[in-house]
Amino acid sequence: MKIRVLLFIFTLIISSQSLLSQKQGQEKLDSLLKVLPNAKKDTAQVSLLAKLSASIQATNPDKGIKYGERGVKLANELDWEQGIADNNVSIGLNYALGKSDFTKGKLYFDKALKTYEDLDLKLELGKTLVNIGIVYQNQSLYDKALENYEKALAIFELLKDRERIASTLGNLGFIYRSQSDYAKALDYYQRSLSIFEKLGIKSGIATNLGNIGMIYDYQSDFTRALEYYNKAIKINQELGDKTGEAALLSNIGLVYYFQNDYSHALEYLQRSVDIFDDIGNKYGVASILGNIGIIYQKQNEFSKALDNYKEAVNIYEELGNKSSLASNLGNIGEFYYSISQDSVIIKIEKETSLISSNKQVNLERSISYYNQAIKLLEEVGERDTRSRFLMGLSDAYKLKGDYEKSLELYKDYIVLKDSVFTEKSQSQIANLEAIRENEIKDKEIEIKDLEITQSQNERYAVIGGAIAVGFIAIIIFRQRQRSEKLLLNILPLKIAKRLKKKERLIADDIECASIVFIDLVGFTAYSKDRKASDVLQMLNDVFDKFDGLIIKYGLEKIKTIGDGYMAAAGVPEPCDDHSVRATNFSLDIHIVLKEINAKMKTDIHARVGIESGPIVAGVIGEMKFAYDLWGDSVNTASRMESTGTPGLVHISSNVKRELDTQTHNFRFEELPPMEVKGKGEMITYMVHRK
Repeated sequence: MKIRVLLFIFTLIISSQSLLSQKQGQEKLDSLLKVLPNAKKDTAQVSLLAKLSASIQATNPDKGIKYGERGVKLANELDWEQGIADNNVSIGLNYALGKSDFTKGKLYFDKALKTYEDLDLKLELGKTLVNIGIVYQNQSLYDKALENYEKALAIFELLKDRERIASTLGNLGFIYRSQSDYAKALDYYQRSLSIFEKLGIKSGIATNLGNIGMIYDYQSDFTRALEYYNKAIKINQELGDKTGEAALLSNIGLVYYFQNDYSHALEYLQRSVDIFDDIGNKYGVASILGNIGIIYQKQNEFSKALDNYKEAVNIYEELGNKSSLASNLGNIGEFYYSISQDSVIIKIEKETSLISSNKQVNLERSISYYNQAIKLLEEVGERDTRSRFLMGLSDAYKLKGDYEKSLELYKDYIVLKDSVFTEKSQSQIANLEAIRENEIKDKEIEIKDLEITQSQNERYAVIGGAIAVGFIAIIIFRQRQRSEKLLLNILPLKIAKRLKKKERLIADDIECASIVFIDLVGFTAYSKDRKASDVLQMLNDVFDKFDGLIIKYGLEKIKTIGDGYMAAAGVPEPCDDHSVRATNFSLDIHIVLKEINAKMKTDIHARVGIESGPIVAGVIGEMKFAYDLWGDSVNTASRMESTGTPGLVHISSNVKRELDTQTHNFRFEELPPMEVKGKGEMITYMVHRK
């Protein structure tokens, strides 16, 4: 469930207008509104309308769009191209940042960009490239965001515009933070901070202190996170920057939340809400209300939780912000799914018209809210959150007992998740993934061609006589061998046999297996500026080594997604020592990468996560089938990987419990309790060989 304030609150957003403190911004807005009624219909009024439009994107984006449209109309009458572009930028800001309609926002930015290029207005061109970068950033298309930020940075460096250089470095830091490359993110934030300190620009200093605090926050170094957050708040208070102060108070509240100090968490979040409310920032209010709802839900105060969720939804509906509205509708879907669990239903002390102790009622409500959220996210073209909600919807149908619908939705989730992963990766990774997919597709086509050929040969055998029969039998035998080999490259032997028997639906409940997720850290940096063929060769070399370990320890390779690798022990054939096999395999991954790094002079590492538990395993697809796994254990394994540390193996308490039933040579390093999305608080471990 979404728990953090949208992080771009801290990211400096460079538009065609200057960034002001809250107090200065309101004073500027008031003065602009006073001037507008008496302004002449000239270029000055066009500029005035552009500034007005941008000034209210956070508080009244619909009105902001109208001001921008007036500006475009007047600029057209005056035949002033730059004025048209300036107002298009302002309209784009209202759509993208005010309403989270990033697709429409980018359309306006693109119009302005072309005009600025034609007029050779480099400064405006650079600022608009940053705005386009922000759009891609919010769509989780990080490669495209980086490309636009880097183009903008080159322009600002050419112009020797140090303030905008610093701001863009901060934006680049945000991208690397989003990709969990915390070392690189910290480097960019510190470079940005250094320039702002030399320039004496306190707003930039505060922003970067907050961003650095967030890096420590994400690494669970809460002491240092609070230190930086408090430094940033002090500066924002001096500047009268209420928005920055409120956002930081919220993140401090979340630091306390992650330490299970709910009273302090609620105190800071409420202070944040009060400030956002005072300055009329409805978007900020709604963001914090959602987080307050999560804390009440954690405390089993279900009515209060739902009240906060619904209040946030009402505000987003009023603002017309489809993306954030969808996120909160999905959060309500997750809420109802959560209270459908038997372990939670018993905690419901008082039923209301909205809070029921009936599992089926709660599941129907969960499904309804998930569907509303997914529909809205489809409309705005957002896929990252949509994939999460598709997984949640699949889980809801599974709990309801509709396994066929659950599987169908899980397939949709996998397709969407894979597409998001590919677009988040470097373009070379996307190319090589396409190559790998085409290879599989070619194999499937080849298999079908072989089946057709076999059918033809059988007809020829009837006609040809004894010699022809013998000759064709050899051909058929060899073709069958080849077809069998290709099929076994795609499916496990046991599953391939069942598929050939034409089983319509292959979906097995596995009582307990161990799932491994691996993500290569540093591969994106390696891929940059290299040819796709070189990147593909390197990834193949790495994965070939992993495949060798699969054979060594008796695991099943499930799939690769870009530079990610998934495997499992105990499927499709159950085994008692699945946890030992998975752990040995995972620890050897780091040995293999160390050898590759030494040989190739590279710096590639892996985050590895393992979970043990029940899963469903089966074949997805007909024309392009694949053996896959799904269930809560799969999700948890993925989260063990994403919250892990490069070079180590992160396991859940379930894995440790399974290992303790077996003979092994491992030692365990217990970590502080951590909050895991969709699971609540978990005790986890790093596992090492003795």
